[in-house]
Amino acid sequence: MCAASAERELSKYRPADQEADPDNDALDSTAQLQRERNVTDLLPERDRPAVLARIRGAWALSDPELAGQRLELLASELDRTWPDAAGSLREGMHDTLTLMRLGITGQLASPRRCRRRTRANR
Repeated sequence: MCAASAERELSKYRPADQEADPDNDALDSTAQLQRERNVTDLLPERDRPAVLARIRGAWALSDPELAGQRLELLASELDRTWPDAAGSLREGMHDTLTLMRLGITGQLASPRRCRRRTRANR
């Protein structure tokens, strides 16, 4: 069940000063990877690496408020030249920041995986 999985995942939550574990990093979640693709696919090739680095940099922060400010700044910059990409970035921002505030990482940061586990346990 998702609640039990959430409890296990939260118990593994690492302190900020520990080395990052790629298997338990929120950035690795399917949902965030899909959001990255949704934004960068709307950009020209030359702009994708810089925008992707800024998105990942914001998600890597431990302070959700600061991450939100950086993502909103990026979205406002994208509004000028690539409004569809800015809209796509804003679309998933609230969910991502909520997960960061709750300390939910890894597979639990992907709602699809959580639903799949729930269905399998019925």
